[in-house]
Amino acid sequence: MAISDANVTKVWGGPEYAPCQQPYSWHEIVHGYMGNKFTVKAGGLGTLFESGGYQTWVCIKDHFCGDPWFCWVYHETNKNFKPWGTNSKLRLVQVDR
Repeated sequence: MAISDANVTKVWGGPEYAPCQQPYSWHEIVHGYMGNKFTVKAGGLGTLFESGGYQTWVCIKDHFCGDPWFCWVYHETNKNFKPWGTNSKLRLVQVDR
């Protein structure tokens, strides 16, 4: 999905999502962690792109904060994820009804 087609804003890390952390690196998300694979969707931030900063997003299915997807933005320089929101709010992942 193109980021321009989603319902997104450059508001991430809101206090309501403070408990919605995920401890995995990009490598662990892509290749799995201790034998566990994740179902993920990811993409670029398009017009929300920050040079040297937040450039990509990832949504992980069945995260405890999700519906069932929960999404984060990734800071390329600091190498950390910041909670962004549920897919039902952001509409980044195409969900078949």
